[in-house]
Amino acid sequence: MTFFHEFERFLSVGTNQDIRDLLWKSCMTTFSPQLDAANKKWFTAREYKNATFIAKGKSGAIWKVEKDGTFFAAKIEHEHSTRKRMIEQETQLLRMANQVNVGPKLYEVDFEAGILLMEYIEGIPLADWIETVTSKIKIEKVLTRLFAQTRKLDNAGIDHGQLGGKLHNILIGPEDRVVILDFEKASYVRGVHNGTKVRDVLLGNRTIYSKKLHEVWPNLEDDLDL
Repeated sequence: MTFFHEFERFLSVGTNQDIRDLLWKSCMTTFSPQLDAANKKWFTAREYKNATFIAKGKSGAIWKVEKDGTFFAAKIEHEHSTRKRMIEQETQLLRMANQVNVGPKLYEVDFEAGILLMEYIEGIPLADWIETVTSKIKIEKVLTRLFAQTRKLDNAGIDHGQLGGKLHNILIGPEDRVVILDFEKASYVRGVHNGTKVRDVLLGNRTIYSKKLHEVWPNLEDDLDL
C-alpha cells in the first residue's frame, strides 16, 4: 500500500472535515504533477500539444492542452488514486449532464489510460466572482442561468454532490457564462439536491457569499424569481 493510500485511509476515519481538508492540502502542496511517458505518448498520438498543468485533486489532475488552435481540459487519473473507475463514473455522469446542456462538453475518453478530454472553460470560480460583482444586472443574469442549470440536473435525476460549500465547481466565464464543473462525485442514484444546496449557500443569509450578494442587492429574493 502506497503512502497516498495510507494517508487517504487515515483521513477517512477522522470526524472533522476541515481538519481532513487542511491535512490533505498540506500534503498535496508537495505534489508536483508531471506527465509520464505514457501520457505524453497518448497526447502526441492524438496531436494534442502544449500541455499545461492547471489543478490537482485527490483523484486526478487537470491539464490544458491544444489541438488545431482549440484548447481542451484533460483530466488524468492519479496513479495513486484509491477511487477506482473514477474516469468511467465521471464520463457517464458528464454525458448525462451534456444531454441537458449542462457542464463542459465531453470530447474524448480513454478508460484504460485514465484520461478524459473536455471543453476548456475560461473563467473564475463563482466565489471569486461574488467578491467583485457590483451590478444587479450581472447578479440577475448569473443567478438565473445557474438556477436554470440546477433545475435541469434535478429534473434529469443527476445529483452533482459538490455544489455547496466553497462554490469552486461553478465557473463564471466571458459574457457571464455559467458552467458547472467536476461530475466526479455526481450520482443518478441518490436524491437530487442541486438547487437546494446552491440556494442555501447563495440566499440563506448565513454565508459570506449570501451576505456579499445582499450588500449589492438587499431585496434579492423578493425582486428576483429563482
